[in-house]
Amino acid sequence: MNRTIMNNHMLYPFFKAHGLGNDYIFFDFTEIAPAQIAEVDWSAVSRRLSARHTGIGGDGIVLILPSKVADAAMRIFNADGSEAQMCGNAARCVGRYLGHDLTLETRAGVRAITVTDTLITVDMGEVTYNGQWNEYHLWSVGNPHAVRFIQSSEISSQCSEVNNLVWTEGPRVEKDPHFPERTNVEFAHILSSHEIFMRVWERGSGETMACGTGATATAHAAVHEGLCEWPVTVHLLGGELVIDRQLMSGEAQIVYYGEAEI
Repeated sequence: MNRTIMNNHMLYPFFKAHGLGNDYIFFDFTEIAPAQIAEVDWSAVSRRLSARHTGIGGDGIVLILPSKVADAAMRIFNADGSEAQMCGNAARCVGRYLGHDLTLETRAGVRAITVTDTLITVDMGEVTYNGQWNEYHLWSVGNPHAVRFIQSSEISSQCSEVNNLVWTEGPRVEKDPHFPERTNVEFAHILSSHEIFMRVWERGSGETMACGTGATATAHAAVHEGLCEWPVTVHLLGGELVIDRQLMSGEAQIVYYGEAEI
């Protein structure tokens, strides 16, 4: 990574990418000394750069780093500055950026990524059922998820009733004392034995247009409850993800490159 000094400020190259509208600001630090990375308050950087009106805008920032156990590593900071264990959409974006099959170290473990011209597949690792809480099915995909199945097909629309459910219930459940580390919250409607529509309130970012770990958790919850069969196509506000047990497949696109002051 080549840095630029301008008016006594250090500018770092970044690229903006998204998986189905779940967008992040990526910094390739594979050639930067670890000490230089450690001295930066990345939580503050994420809050500043993720702001939609005063920053670059995004659901968070991602650092691509060297790894001793995989081809590369990534750290994910949500828009509120909190650090996430795993993000399937960000992992697909890293695969698109590097342009080849790879293994990627995350806080949830090492994940294998397969890259083609159209789709990128991530092995999401172990998906664990953690019981039920009220109306929510609790699953872990390296990070926590609370999945609620909604009977009304209105979940797929932008009607005020559904928006109020996602935007009111989502943050309430995210921060409920039952979840000491907070949780991602999914609202899902079964379309058929192989299709689901889902909206997600992401821990630390609010509603996003897609969530790879959330889609994986929701598909597993639906199969576990006998509502769906593998493979499951999850329709999100930003597009479709196909979940086949541990494998999640979808598109990822790089939008533009730039430089940001850190």
